[in-house]
Amino acid sequence: MAMTSIEELMKANITDEDLATIDLGTAEEASERSLRAFVAQQSGDDAAELKESRGLLHFTGPAIVGHSVPISAVGSALSMMQNAIDAIGAAKEGFSSVNGQIPYRIKARTELRMDASPMPGSVVISVRPSMPREQDLNPDGQARLEFDEVELRPLADECFEDFINILSSTTDDSPAHDKLIDLLSEFGPRTSSAVREFCSALDRDSLDVDLKWEEPKKRPIKGEMSHSRAKFVSGVIKDADIEVKIVTLVGMLVTSTMSKKDKFRLRFEDGTEKTLALGKISPSDVSQFHTGETVTIKAERRIGRYTGGREREWLVGIAIEPKNQLNFEDA
Repeated sequence: MAMTSIEELMKANITDEDLATIDLGTAEEASERSLRAFVAQQSGDDAAELKESRGLLHFTGPAIVGHSVPISAVGSALSMMQNAIDAIGAAKEGFSSVNGQIPYRIKARTELRMDASPMPGSVVISVRPSMPREQDLNPDGQARLEFDEVELRPLADECFEDFINILSSTTDDSPAHDKLIDLLSEFGPRTSSAVREFCSALDRDSLDVDLKWEEPKKRPIKGEMSHSRAKFVSGVIKDADIEVKIVTLVGMLVTSTMSKKDKFRLRFEDGTEKTLALGKISPSDVSQFHTGETVTIKAERRIGRYTGGREREWLVGIAIEPKNQLNFEDA
């Protein structure tokens, strides 16, 4: 007799003879089914057909005794993770500096809510976006426009995936960190600082974490971070000294885009070219210009430093105007 879920087992009217024939699989498979049943119960959704995105954080490590953990330890890690998700969202919308507050309209889209369940030797946290998926995709009941056939996703989904990618850019077996600095430099110093604080919390409280993010109609995204690697990553981020400078660029539009996922390219008088992400520049602003036209762009120059003193830059737009007509006070 085969059963595919704990829920079915609980609902089935079986005899003692039937029970002896049930194959629950390995301990790991049974544990996975138990976790899925918990998440489905908390979210109110059938696990087989997600309607809203959700995440699973599985904390283990020396700080876990039985199925208990100091509130300060998990609380600090969760708080730092939320800060990192908020910072990634802000960077995607053009706010990467460590100065100033993240606008509420962004934080409302990146805020996560949680449920918790203990397991022997670990603590499991289920998280989900506070803002319903449909509300994020269709604010005020108005459908958001899609550009360049890029699929629109809720900001929380994008940010949690980026967060997992950042944590997964190094592993215990391969601690090379160029990819980590690439990602953090792209998002800027606010994100860099938030990720460093998250890693410091794991290191300080001896917590290991496995993460999974599930989005409707997409494959789950997984990542992990041990407290020993978190200490290493925290040091790498400190040494990278990621910073942001505001620059003014005057050049000819070589390629243009109205997609937040894509970049446009400028050519300067000396023949060199640079690519820029839209950042705060709206697609409607970009649509006013054509390739071959000379423009003035105010942008953030995000800089990351690597071992040996090598630097790399990312440019993110703030405002765009015709040549020599940019009003910096309004940008």
